Amino acid sequence: MPEAGTQLPAGGVASGEALEEAVLREVAEEIGLPATTVVRQIAVEYKPPGTGQPQRTSFFLRASAQTPDA
Repeated sequence: MPEAGTQLPAGGVASGEALEEAVLREVAEEIGLPATTVVRQIAVEYKPPGTGQPQRTSFFLRASAQTPDA
């Protein structure tokens, strides 16, 4: 859907779950691609204004030899 813009799977990390496990689970749940390999993680930490609480947003690069055609 071009009018929807770029869409990325997103979600939380369950208690006791590793970040890599969470990203593979979310990709499988949200777009139906089987788990393969996380190639690289890029994380950005910041403090939102007014909260002082650190939050982390993680972006992962995932590679698959069997990616379906768009």
